[in-house]
Amino acid sequence: MQILVLEDEPVSMKKLSNDLKGFGHNVLEASDGIEALNIYYNNDDIDLIITDLEMPHGGGEDFIRDINALNPKIPFIVISGTVDKKVLNKLKKFNCKDILVKPHDKERLKSILDSL
Repeated sequence: MQILVLEDEPVSMKKLSNDLKGFGHNVLEASDGIEALNIYYNNDDIDLIITDLEMPHGGGEDFIRDINALNPKIPFIVISGTVDKKVLNKLKKFNCKDILVKPHDKERLKSILDSL
């Protein structure tokens, strides 16, 4: 699976990317929404997007809405420091599958990926 990860915290990005690669996935990394949109536009084989909600430069919910307008079928997993059920319910209309809490748990990540 080709996964685009949008995360502005280097430590979180490294752990998430390493875990995903360890599960056998290809990972594309972006540190802000503008970079992530450019990567998305230049890769037509992205299967999943994992994005932080609190992002600089057009990240988070804005990024999810932008990608959903281009491809409403692409699934998202949101990663955040807090779990807000209201936010998850709001994002479900954009094909958000789940929320991972930072720092993420590797087994929880694997479980979510296996359920897709």
